[in-house]
Amino acid sequence: MKNLTVKYDAGEWYAVFICELPDQPKKPVESIPEDRIRGGDLGLIRFLTLSDGSSIDCPRYLRGSEDKIKRLQRVLSRARMDSRNFRRLALRLARLHRRVFNQRLNYQNQVIANLYKENDVVVLERLCVENMLKNHSLAKSLQDAALGKFIDKAMFKADFLGKWFVPVDPWGTT
Repeated sequence: MKNLTVKYDAGEWYAVFICELPDQPKKPVESIPEDRIRGGDLGLIRFLTLSDGSSIDCPRYLRGSEDKIKRLQRVLSRARMDSRNFRRLALRLARLHRRVFNQRLNYQNQVIANLYKENDVVVLERLCVENMLKNHSLAKSLQDAALGKFIDKAMFKADFLGKWFVPVDPWGTT
């Protein structure tokens, strides 16, 4: 089978099936009523603030697991490299990182699903996350929020669902 990939990550096996579906037809933007159009501002304290005044808090999954990760990394650094204990600790650490990744992925998927369930057009700012990561005091929070992945995912889901995603310049959007 050509569209099958097998993946091993953090002690677990995954089978990835790739299937192509026809694109959903998009309505013309002019025919969409104004109450089905939402704008949003992304941030670190409030993950998403919508134009109707509602906001969604940033969950901070990495910050919540940070103590466990630090402790495991400290114990792992003291273990002998080729020992069974080292491999066991490395696997535990990988699973903890995978758990944080999965929590973030699930949260973003739920936010996007609710956003497109209620709206046909979503307008979000086009952030340059690479440049924002150069600020070392914000870098960990930016990576914990994964704003770049959220924007990419919102763009992909819009095409998949037959909705509109409009990126705008972040200058003056807040």
